Amino acid sequence: MWEWEPENGYDAVCRLLDDGVMPRALVCMNDRVAFGAYQALGERGIRIPEQVSIVSFDNDEVASYLRPGLSTIALPHEAMGRAAVELLLSGDERPREMLVPMPVISRASIGAPARSLP
Repeated sequence: MWEWEPENGYDAVCRLLDDGVMPRALVCMNDRVAFGAYQALGERGIRIPEQVSIVSFDNDEVASYLRPGLSTIALPHEAMGRAAVELLLSGDERPREMLVPMPVISRASIGAPARSLP
């Protein structure tokens, strides 16, 4: 079972906060997990990005609707699929790396650190 749903982000952030951990930043596996993190932080009165910065992956439609808007790394699904098909059709059996640019979508969920390190 994949744990990449809003409830997983919500539960993970609640556990951190319940354990007395106040993160300065969260990197979420996808935008749906980030949505759950937003909810957990909001319920505790913790402000994004003033107290905690959040960045995620996907650039799902939900990212632009969150307040503040979620900074995210876009996954270019079409380009990744095209690269995979090209690799399969090439007949090359040697493992190789193919890089696909992943644009950064900067929104308002990242701010300066709230406090300095001890």
